[in-house]
Parts: sequence; C-alpha cells; structure tokens
Amino acid sequence: MFYKIEYKLTLSDGQLVDESEGSPLVFETGDGQLHHSLETCVESLDVGKEEIILISASEGFGDRTDDAIQKMDKDQFPEDIQLKVDSIIEFETPIGDLYPGTIKEINEKDVLIDFNHPLAGFDLTFKVKIIEKSETSITS
Repeated sequence: MFYKIEYKLTLSDGQLVDESEGSPLVFETGDGQLHHSLETCVESLDVGKEEIILISASEGFGDRTDDAIQKMDKDQFPEDIQLKVDSIIEFETPIGDLYPGTIKEINEKDVLIDFNHPLAGFDLTFKVKIIEKSETSITS
C-alpha cells in the first residue's frame, strides 16, 4: 500500500524527533522509510483524519539493553574517521548488514559504542494525518 502522510514524532516530553515539515512523506509499506511500528499505526487510519498515537518504548524502538554497549579498540577504526562523542558511525556486519552505533566515550586505547537505537527506551507520540492512500502508487 502507498501512503502520503503529514506527521510529527516527539518524545513523551514534547522534544521533536522528526516531522514532515509541510512536505508530506510518500512511502510504500515495507520500504523502510518508517519504522514498522509507525507503519502499523498508519495502516489502521482513514484518509483525512488526524490522529495522535502514543507508542511505548517496547512497542516502538525497543528498550535499551546493556548488551548493546561495547568497547572497541581504537585501532579497529580507519585513520580517516574522526572519533567524536555522540557522533553516529555505521558498522558493517560480516554478512553486509549495516548497524549504527553512537560513540559514548573515547579513551586512550578504546572507544565505547552504544548500538541501541537512538530512540530505544523512549515513549513516543506520533501525530499523523493520512493525505492519500492507494494500492498502486502516489506521486509527491
């Protein structure tokens, strides 16, 4: 299914995470533009109606886990990468999948990387309005 939506995603405290900013998002279910939990919310809505949906951390991007935080030796990073706390770096698994990791600490010999999704552990508010939906396609 194809959708054209306007949306605003905030943390439970009102901090803005992302929004369509007056330029509706056009996407196809499963194309990866929206997290699957947000897509599920959109699928149940009617065209033209604005909805506010509360999404718990566990339903959204999951809970934070200590297992997702790892230390890596500095020499494992290419020399041309500038290591900076709070920057996000993509890491490739042996099978070619890409995973973002956030640098949390930089020490003399190692770097602490958090592989939790940046929104893991946060309850979210998803304000969304379906502008159009179609089984074939939608143009921007």
